[in-house]
Amino acid sequence: MVEGTERDRLMERLNEFRRCGPRIFDGEKVDHWIVEKWLMHMEKLFRDTFMEERDQVWLATHHLDGEAYRWWLDLQENPSTDLAAITWKRIKELLLAHYFQTSVKRKMEQDLRNLRQGDRTVAE
Repeated sequence: MVEGTERDRLMERLNEFRRCGPRIFDGEKVDHWIVEKWLMHMEKLFRDTFMEERDQVWLATHHLDGEAYRWWLDLQENPSTDLAAITWKRIKELLLAHYFQTSVKRKMEQDLRNLRQGDRTVAE
């Protein structure tokens, strides 16, 4: 539980962050690109508001809803989860892993490697 001055600091940061219009991520009907777009949006806001790394996970998870929020609660309730060790980088990895199945990722990587331009120009 956060108390006193730290609570006030966090609430001030949350209010400041919300004034920038962060998007809510609900995890419904989602694919990898939607997750990636939300993560990039959050990172842009972190940079624009000079957000300290220690506040990024807390702020981002305040903007999860629906299935995505349920995922976050499950992660917190998992006894093997060390919440103090979860950084923004780790949250990004976990979200991408959750919403982007390994098999789909491998297929897309293979498709990308197999792309051939052939006789056409780039403009074609």
